[in-house]
Amino acid sequence: MIKVLLVGASSFLGHALFRGLAAERGVLTRGTCFSNHTDASFAPLDITSAPQIEKILDREAPDCILWVAGNKDLKKCQEDYDFAYRINTRPVLDLTECLARGKQKSRVLFISTDYVFDGKKGAYKDTDAPMPVTNYGKTNALAEELLLNSGVDFKIVRTAAVMGQGGQFFDWLIKSLLKNEELSLYSNVIFSPTPMNLLVQAFIDLILNYDAFQQKILHLVGDVPMSRYTFGKLVAGILGSRSVLVPSQVDFSSVLFQENLSLVPSPCMKKYNNVSFKERLADEVRTGI
Repeated sequence: MIKVLLVGASSFLGHALFRGLAAERGVLTRGTCFSNHTDASFAPLDITSAPQIEKILDREAPDCILWVAGNKDLKKCQEDYDFAYRINTRPVLDLTECLARGKQKSRVLFISTDYVFDGKKGAYKDTDAPMPVTNYGKTNALAEELLLNSGVDFKIVRTAAVMGQGGQFFDWLIKSLLKNEELSLYSNVIFSPTPMNLLVQAFIDLILNYDAFQQKILHLVGDVPMSRYTFGKLVAGILGSRSVLVPSQVDFSSVLFQENLSLVPSPCMKKYNNVSFKERLADEVRTGI
């Protein structure tokens, strides 16, 4: 039995990962939630409190810590670097120090982001050096660096634009397309949309077969980079929507927008190519209706 502690189980991605792991035989998963959530299934945890982190590690003694916690609000992080550091970087430092002091040898799976890159060229490989320009990206890159320089057994998992029910953009898009509304979507911003079912499958595989994944840094993402406009057209086709989609342009004067943050999937992702990107996306769309 593999004991997993999922830190941040009350988040959009955390919920989906928890559901997937809960259905998996041979895995016992405990989840934590933010202090302002009241989900009785999860243990409240303030990740900015090192004593709380140490207490839950001592209590649960997990084989694997799946770290989904942090704040992904680009605007809020950009306005307040100290906040971004306090929520995205410092807890990872506290985690590594707690593990160094503790008796258990937990593995850490840290979920990072495409924003550790500058978005100038796209098609970033898992071997490319981080070049963040936003505070969100910078504080995640620092967290990555902490793990790389620690004595912890870890893997850094970068993902991007996770698409599934509960995602703000995804839910808005489906709702609008079902109403056949006219939509304006950016055509000059390229990203790597990642169907939730693909990411959950990859994570379960990673947890169950950890030693088979040789790399320390992995890009677990969809393999079809595209603009939001193209993505909208694809979803509209799946739904049979009569919406008119209008391509629009981003003004790159704001640091919050990068031209091309697409990631190249790590070689391990080839094993999931038996199901196409469009098929996986269609499954998520049907779930979101």
